[in-house]
Amino acid sequence: SGWLSVADRQEMAARIYATEDASLAATVSSLEESFNARQASLAPSVKAAYLKGLRSLDDSIRECRASLEREPCNTLTRAYLVSAYTQKAEVLAAALKFDVP
Repeated sequence: SGWLSVADRQEMAARIYATEDASLAATVSSLEESFNARQASLAPSVKAAYLKGLRSLDDSIRECRASLEREPCNTLTRAYLVSAYTQKAEVLAAALKFDVP
């Protein structure tokens, strides 16, 4: 029959999610490169605040990825991962808009 088994559906979902994750990671990575090139021009206190927030988001992303390796189709963890990537992109974008004296 043409029906996919549960295992096949889970594998397909995991592949789709991995592609989406890679796209999010690439977007964030591009923003990170820009931020890293510019962070030396930020005031030390501003730079420290951004770096602290980014480290926290990196921890969340790492935890979500580890959890998804164990359970690739966990939709709640996937939503947290997307949220963490989105927040990180927003923090980086805000840092890049910060006026440098």
